[in-house]
Amino acid sequence: MPPSGACRYSRVSCQWARRRKPARAGAPPFHHSASGGAGPLNASDYQSDPAWGYYVYGVTTADQRPVPDLPGIEAVARPFLVAEGALAALVSMVPLAQFEEDALEANLGDLAWLEPRARTHQAILAATLGQRTVIPLRFGTIFRDATGIHSMLLSHGATFQRVLAHLNDRLEWGVKLYADPAQLAAQVAANNPRVRTLAAQCQGKSGGAAYMLGKKLNQLLREETTRLVETYAHEGHRMLLAVAVAAQASGVEQPPETKDLTLILKGAYLVEQANTGTFNAVLEQIGSKLVGCSYELTGPWPPYHFADAPDEDAPYA
Repeated sequence: MPPSGACRYSRVSCQWARRRKPARAGAPPFHHSASGGAGPLNASDYQSDPAWGYYVYGVTTADQRPVPDLPGIEAVARPFLVAEGALAALVSMVPLAQFEEDALEANLGDLAWLEPRARTHQAILAATLGQRTVIPLRFGTIFRDATGIHSMLLSHGATFQRVLAHLNDRLEWGVKLYADPAQLAAQVAANNPRVRTLAAQCQGKSGGAAYMLGKKLNQLLREETTRLVETYAHEGHRMLLAVAVAAQASGVEQPPETKDLTLILKGAYLVEQANTGTFNAVLEQIGSKLVGCSYELTGPWPPYHFADAPDEDAPYA
């Protein structure tokens, strides 16, 4: 059962936030106003108004550290904390006319409405990273009143505290590892014993024999290049995992073709803040050790991949 005061939304709207690619950390939010007002006001201006509800960005600790001094999802209301014991929800006020179930479902299909709010959601979480540990919640997590928020924090307090302890002083980084198919194929042709042996057999052949051996050689070259790609992906992940606390990664997405670059590893890595320099140094080692490979590093991100959220059927999941 949902906590009292919670707006329960369909899994469609919840899953959208999981698929959404986060904006870059530090990206400025799009400023917008539901009422066309001149600027952000205090939360107390809205908390007693039943037409306004609570938009929850994430769960954090209840302490005196600051929250982002930025306009919220609706720019007339800035983020603040709703505390329950040692925990707090990072929230801002939003007009329920736009965020209750039916209205939200319609608005999610309107990119002009959705895009600035999604960017603001991500920007606030990104700004929070520099001030406090936060468990990010998905876009569209709404409560009609503070009672539901208190109930959520009480019901799942032990889980939230465990996850916050796991995330404390750690950052999520995104890594993409790319391979140059032409360079990898050249390495295989020059260094792979099976390929070199078959290539030698092709020398001096003509007619049908040359055609069949050439076809076999091309097939072997593709297979061994794919094998090298897999080896590089596993080795890159192994090296990064050695300096990370946890990781979620996918391996080869597609075999090398005639493209300039092929994505061979896409991963999220949870890294101790104190080990950020070491993590970057390992990336440099990967770039030099795995010939024909390059990488892209993004972050730090809100730790979506490591938030270990409670039951998906909960209204905030």
